[in-house]
Amino acid sequence: GTMADLESPELCSSTAETTTGESEATTRGDANDYSRFENIDGSDEENEESSPPPSEILSFHESFYRSQNLKEMGNVAFKESNFLMAKRHYEEALEIIRPHKEATPVNDITPEKVQEMKSLFISLYGNTSMVHLKEENWSEVITSTAEILKHEPENIKALYRRAVAHHRTGGYEESREGLNLVLSLDSSNA
Repeated sequence: GTMADLESPELCSSTAETTTGESEATTRGDANDYSRFENIDGSDEENEESSPPPSEILSFHESFYRSQNLKEMGNVAFKESNFLMAKRHYEEALEIIRPHKEATPVNDITPEKVQEMKSLFISLYGNTSMVHLKEENWSEVITSTAEILKHEPENIKALYRRAVAHHRTGGYEESREGLNLVLSLDSSNA
């Protein structure tokens, strides 16, 4: 089984719990009872825990260091083939730095630090795309590599992973174009 198989029992049990809560709310008929909307999509539960509420957005420097640590933890999990844990660390790191994605140099935020933040962002999407590749989650490979290619259109690893994902989903023309681009950019891979 894949990692996705491991998550499904967890999702099923939480769905069963919310269903019972929904039927009670429905019998009361309270039009102002919004509890039925609370856990519509079980997959968002982890993200809600990891992303701080807007009032608690971390400072530029704090979010950089926390994300850097989460990335390292994700790398350790990845090396141990614990792709689920690696993905959680990378996604949490991305959530923490997302508010600073478009940061510009100001006060104690130097141009170098802005560049390091951008590099960390790209690196995290690269690592996330690698996890999705290992899990054969092709649509997510395409989504995460798209984030990298927005900032670095000639990122060879992202182009290659996207080409693999296109090939595995039947997008042979996109795959061929992507691989030709990879080869033209990096003739040492020919």
